[in-house]
Amino acid sequence: MLQINTPPQNYLKSPSFISKELLYHIADDQEIKGIIITGIGRHFSAGADLNHLFELAQNPEDLLQAMEAGNTLLDDISALPIPVAAAINGVCMGGGLEIAIACHIRIASAKSIFAFPEINANLIPGLGGIIRMATQSGTFPALSAILSGETFDAQKALEYRVVHQLTEEKVLDYTLAYMNTLVASKPKKVVVSIMQSIHNAYKLPLHEALNEETHMFCALALEEAARRKTP
Repeated sequence: MLQINTPPQNYLKSPSFISKELLYHIADDQEIKGIIITGIGRHFSAGADLNHLFELAQNPEDLLQAMEAGNTLLDDISALPIPVAAAINGVCMGGGLEIAIACHIRIASAKSIFAFPEINANLIPGLGGIIRMATQSGTFPALSAILSGETFDAQKALEYRVVHQLTEEKVLDYTLAYMNTLVASKPKKVVVSIMQSIHNAYKLPLHEALNEETHMFCALALEEAARRKTP
């Protein structure tokens, strides 16, 4: 589990809330088949610390480097070979929402609230939020949420496909239980193969994605056949 840990609002001091090295170290652990990202305390994240952001903007190169690092981190999260779930509690806004929608699975408390408030500071989401929102939710939800900058509730987030499930239970407990039903009893190599095929569906031509899926199936089948022959 990865936690955004700057309570109470969990503002992001940096677009990179975790190092790339630690992220891949966790994903490469053979005992870990899924990752959950959540916020410490009552909130997921209220987004960027604007004071720190505008201080950083005093040096354009520093600002660009920090934002590019954050953007790369969210791309890395989306491309991980194991599923990543966001367990969303309380406030999930701005950069925090961009982190959430970079995850493969998004589960939210029924009382959580969402927004892309950047436009109120004459900014836009800077970590891929516009593109992910448009791709995942469609043009109208993206324009409605990002141009208005208004908060929207969990039910609207479900309608916009910002989240996939709502729960009245403690969201972290629910998300952990859900992740366990998906991956706990499955071999990691199978989980990784499924994730790779899903990634291929987005980044490869169809015939190449289909071909790779067939090769992954055959590799797994040969290994399983050999295992079953072993006395």
